Amino acid sequence: MKLPHELRIIIFEHAFGSRLYPVSTVAKSGAYDPVARSYATVHWGFGNYNAHDWRGYKHRLGDWLLGEEATTADYSVPRPNLALLRTRKQVYAEARQAGWENTRKCFLSPTHILSVLDAGLAPKFNWLNKLILDFSMNGWFDFFGVEWWPHFHVNSATSKGYLLPALATLTHLQIWFCSPDDGSRFSPWGQASTDNSPYECCQRVMVDWVMTLAWPFIMHLRKVIIGGAVKKDSKKKWDAILAMPTKTIATYIDYVVDERAILTTPPSQL
Repeated sequence: MKLPHELRIIIFEHAFGSRLYPVSTVAKSGAYDPVARSYATVHWGFGNYNAHDWRGYKHRLGDWLLGEEATTADYSVPRPNLALLRTRKQVYAEARQAGWENTRKCFLSPTHILSVLDAGLAPKFNWLNKLILDFSMNGWFDFFGVEWWPHFHVNSATSKGYLLPALATLTHLQIWFCSPDDGSRFSPWGQASTDNSPYECCQRVMVDWVMTLAWPFIMHLRKVIIGGAVKKDSKKKWDAILAMPTKTIATYIDYVVDERAILTTPPSQL
């Protein structure tokens, strides 16, 4: 404890790592029950492993809460080391605050983030300031309420995009995309078309669509980054747009027109 406070915080940050995958204690049977979720507690989570590190399995670790086992294009994050929380009171208090406030919170599906945000017992810190949303393409459509049956449209009643501007402390957001190696497996339109041939999502098109649908919910944020399985030209394009001043972007992106263009895409081109 002779070290200055600033140095202790740096040590705590290295101990916890830069990312957390927080989870709710809600039971599977109560996953979609708001009352059950409200009685749950948020805890530190179990980390996340990519295809290379997870014992040779192709897909990342996931279940009913953490989302589909879509191939991730990210590095592995081990389970957080909580040994520091079992020491003296001062270390416990400082380390706990640093662990929750100075890490990026990662979510693997809309169900995952909803279960955590609805938990009644959550950390009493500024812990939702930096988020990473790492969804499959199907997960992104679900998050923004996009439905394709009986016609291609946005269902505002099921959209969860409102969660982002509702988080008053959120300043940094990373929008992550899974690998296109899954092909049709996590296509928003399912695994087969009307003639039983598999759908394939064009990664460039889907990234543009997701970013366009996300725009009204992220335009107020101080910093937005896209990453994961994103083509170089797509990343360069959106990095340049996101780096523009807000007023300049408003003249560059006409969200209403761009969304209409997406939703009026002929079914034969989906």
